[in-house]
Amino acid sequence: MPRIVVVGGGLVGLAAGMMLAKDGCDVTVLERDDCAVPGSCGDAWQDWDRRGIAQFRQPHYLHSRGRHILDSLLPEVTEAMRGADAAAFDPMGLLPPFIEDRAPREGDERFTTITARRPVIEYAFATCAERRLDVRRGVTVAELATGQPAAPGVPHVTGVRTSDGEHLACDLVIDAMGRRSELPRWLAAIGARPPAEEAEDSGSPTTRGTSPRRPASPRRSSPAC
Repeated sequence: MPRIVVVGGGLVGLAAGMMLAKDGCDVTVLERDDCAVPGSCGDAWQDWDRRGIAQFRQPHYLHSRGRHILDSLLPEVTEAMRGADAAAFDPMGLLPPFIEDRAPREGDERFTTITARRPVIEYAFATCAERRLDVRRGVTVAELATGQPAAPGVPHVTGVRTSDGEHLACDLVIDAMGRRSELPRWLAAIGARPPAEEAEDSGSPTTRGTSPRRPASPRRSSPAC
C-alpha cells in the first residue's frame, strides 16, 4: 500500500487525501494549526481558530464544476455540506440585463452549486476526512527527508521531518500549503531545482500591494450564508 504524506490540512489537502485513500493509499495529513475540528457546525462558526487561513470567516463560492467533482468522487462531503445548511445557488439567476431570453433550458441544472462560509465548508470536509485519514493537527513540517538518489544529482525525497524531529517516511509528499508554501525553501535545502511558478496581477486596485485582513472577531450571523 503506497504511503503518502499531505502537508496542509485545508480543503485541497483533505480532498486530495480522501481521494487517494479511496484509491487504496495510506494517507497522513499534517496540519500546522493545532485547533481540533469542533463538534458541530455551529461550534465551527463560533470558535474554530484557523490562523493559517486568511479570510476564514468569509463566504466561499464553490464553482459548479467543483460541485460535480464532489458529487462524483466525494459525495459524502456534498451531503455533509447540505447537512450543515449550506445554501444552494443558481448562477443562472444572475444573467445580465441585456440577455432577454431568460427561459430555463435543458441542462441548466448543471450550473447549480452549493456555497457557504469557509468554517462551514471546512467543517464538512474535515469531519468526513477524519473518518478515513490520519489527520494530525498541530504538526509543523521542518524539512524534507532524503535517501539514496535514484539518479545522479537528483535528490530522492523519502518523507518529511517535523519540527519535533519525527521522521515520517513515505512514497510521496504532496504540498497542499497554498501560496505560503515552504516547498521552495525545502527544495533548495536539499539541492533540488526550484519549482516552476507562474503569477499574474489580477489588476484589482483593492488587492494590488495589499494583504488580506481577518476580522477582529467572528460575526454572529448565520454560518451557512
